[in-house]
Amino acid sequence: MSQELKAAHETQLRQMPPFVSMTDDRLGAVLEDGQFLHISEGHLLFKRSTDNTKSHFLLSGQLNLVNDAFENTPFTPETGMKRGMVDESETHSVSAVAACECIIFEIDRAKLEPPKPTGQGSWMENLLSTPLFEFVPPNNIQSLFKRFEPVAIGANQTIITQGDDGDYFYVIKTGRVAIDQTTAGETKRVAEMSAGSSFGQDALISDAPRNATVTTLESCELMRLSESDFSELLMSPVIEYVTLQEVDAVKSMHTKPPIFIDVRSNLEVQPLEISDPVKRIPLPLLRDEMRGFDVDPIYLVIGPQRPKIAEVAAYLLNEAGFSAYVVSLPE
Repeated sequence: MSQELKAAHETQLRQMPPFVSMTDDRLGAVLEDGQFLHISEGHLLFKRSTDNTKSHFLLSGQLNLVNDAFENTPFTPETGMKRGMVDESETHSVSAVAACECIIFEIDRAKLEPPKPTGQGSWMENLLSTPLFEFVPPNNIQSLFKRFEPVAIGANQTIITQGDDGDYFYVIKTGRVAIDQTTAGETKRVAEMSAGSSFGQDALISDAPRNATVTTLESCELMRLSESDFSELLMSPVIEYVTLQEVDAVKSMHTKPPIFIDVRSNLEVQPLEISDPVKRIPLPLLRDEMRGFDVDPIYLVIGPQRPKIAEVAAYLLNEAGFSAYVVSLPE
């Protein structure tokens, strides 16, 4: 491979997850550890059910991913720009066969593990490792990390107060925080978070007041993103809408029937012309309930127009690795 072509492919890699968040030094080390493969049509890159010890990134050509039912799914460089590596499973869930001549970057999976010390690169990589970023275009990701701003806060300080308007989305770079909710005068600790975790998105998505108070348990370094930047770069590409009339078209694109989730309160529920079963799950319970969800179906979320809690639910589901849409209801 010529130096010019190699440089072009290195530039291409810089726009793909997880490379997009790496510092120049880290990316340089990764490129030294990996290799560019030129494979011909019909070449078997890896076989289903074998251990996945290598990470593969498609730079040109097309791969056919063959599942246990011998169904083909095409994987192109455009797919790679969104998803990153061809197969993330620890044991290959598909076989990958070259549909034409391909160029692939290959590296040991262990070489892509984030470094242990928590620094500028690692908080980005922790954030990018969430399935949510499969939905975010590479250009958005590059802009996103330029717009985060650092904030240092001492121990036992309040970052967010329940009932306030939402203004920022936060990622913890170092330190720990506590999440407390007050209901009917009783305050309950609902979670503690540490480096790599994020918070503050619910109010920004729903246009509702903050639903919890967040305080530091120790000195923290945080990265924060303004409401407008969060909406433009993260929320817009992640949350998609379908109308009731479009549900049949969505069904036809998936082998499993969709699952409707209704996050409305009892007072908000109006009869809907839906023949499929609907799960009633209040939004506060969704984080726990979705741990038992099947990852294969798509999830269609029903909620009120204000506050936009259906959007919050869809965001949480997509963040956890599910495929979710908001159902646009008639006014």
